[in-house]
Amino acid sequence: MSPRCPHDVPTAPAGFVEQDGRPFCPRDFSLLFSPRCPGCSGPVVTEFVAAMGELWHPRCFVCQVCSSPFPSGTFFEDNGRPVCERHRRVPPVSPVPGPGVPTAERAQ
Repeated sequence: MSPRCPHDVPTAPAGFVEQDGRPFCPRDFSLLFSPRCPGCSGPVVTEFVAAMGELWHPRCFVCQVCSSPFPSGTFFEDNGRPVCERHRRVPPVSPVPGPGVPTAERAQ
C-alpha cells in the first residue's frame, strides 16, 4: 500500500517526500514547504535568482514597472521592489549589483 499525502493524495512508493515523519506528494510538499517567490508568490523549487534577501523565479526577477530583465545584473531597489534604471525614483537610489557580483566588488 502506498503512503498517502495528508491531503489524501496517494503517493507512489518512490514518489513522496517526508517531512516531520509524514509523507507528502511532491506537489503538496512544494506548495507547503518551498520558499515563495516575492514576484508571483509561487513556490521556488529549482532555478532561482537570490536577490534582496529573497529567492525569485528568473522570470519574475525583472523591473516591477516595465517587466524588463536586468541583463547587466544591476538593478535598483525601490520600496522593496527591483526596478531598472529608467524606473528608479528621483532622487536616485544606489544601484544594487546583481547576484553574480563578488562581495568584494559590492563594497566598492
